[in-house]
Amino acid sequence: MGVFVEAIAALVQALVCLVSLVLETMGFAVGHLAEKPKPGEARFSKKRLLVAFAPLCLLIVILPCALWYHNWQAEVRRNRIDSTLATAKRAATSIVKKLDNDGKAKWPPIVDLPSDAWGNQFKLTQKEALIHQIIIVRSSGPDETLDTFDDIVERRSIILKKKEIGKNMLDRAKNALLDLDAGNPD
Repeated sequence: MGVFVEAIAALVQALVCLVSLVLETMGFAVGHLAEKPKPGEARFSKKRLLVAFAPLCLLIVILPCALWYHNWQAEVRRNRIDSTLATAKRAATSIVKKLDNDGKAKWPPIVDLPSDAWGNQFKLTQKEALIHQIIIVRSSGPDETLDTFDDIVERRSIILKKKEIGKNMLDRAKNALLDLDAGNPD
């Protein structure tokens, strides 16, 4: 929800700037035409009209270019996010495959984590729940800061075998309850 509010605020700010720029340009044009012409010069000569409306014409040319650039940047960002998500999925799948198949995962697995689309290393974490182990591969996302709203996260669960579930169950139950109490439902 916060991202949506930020996007709306940015859009409103851009519209206010655009309206301000158009009004300022129109004010310049009207002000220039309202000036008393030089002796021998017509009130609405080509030169005076060109000087008055040149900024507006420039604005008409620059605005589509600025919109195109903004859309291009948004597309690049979307492509980076999609690429990072696909890389995170492949990394998580690879890590799960490298862990033991008998349900007793050796941690940490020996893997070379790839970089995300912004050149930052993925972060690998593991949590134990009552009957499964959770593998988390996290990218810092577009803002390049870990543990923020735009992180790209991929989770995988490994169901433990019966023998492993019974072992240390009391400790895992206590840790799971502490995580829930701390607001971490994973």
